[in-house]
Amino acid sequence: MFQSKYSKLQLFFVGDVVDTIAETTTLSLSLRFDVMAKRNEVEAEIAQFPFSVYHRRDVDPKVLHWASVSGGHIRMRTTSWPENVGVSPEQVGVLANDAQLVRAAVRTRKYRGIVPELLGEADANLKRLTKGPPDLIRKLRTITPRRVRARSEVQAVLAWLRDALRPFDAEGY
Repeated sequence: MFQSKYSKLQLFFVGDVVDTIAETTTLSLSLRFDVMAKRNEVEAEIAQFPFSVYHRRDVDPKVLHWASVSGGHIRMRTTSWPENVGVSPEQVGVLANDAQLVRAAVRTRKYRGIVPELLGEADANLKRLTKGPPDLIRKLRTITPRRVRARSEVQAVLAWLRDALRPFDAEGY
């Protein structure tokens, strides 16, 4: 439906963490969990995703090191989940800028880590360590250049994203 209504709109997905979005004549939109917008950019929350601690089913989680998300040199909001569950920085053996990489570390039988529940629950090899509400709720935000935010094409993509992500939104937690 979206593609038929906006047939001339091309969506180009880039699976990389960059500190900026394109400053070209194209209409740019970035989806980020914790990257902060710059002065010439506008951000808006689009959905919330639950993250919980997972480990391999066949390994005692008490003997595992920790894996965590990190922005590296990217300006990110503070994610303080390790401290909230009593994990010190020296206990974190793997840092990654992508949830898929954290999940891959957890699958090695050497780490436990915070993984989106959407990925953790779909992986038969993983088991959630905690019961009840998620250990962390991360807000997914869109970042767009101020100069294009009001454009109808950008607003159409934003509306489509909100609708597409609604089934996964953790707003009810």
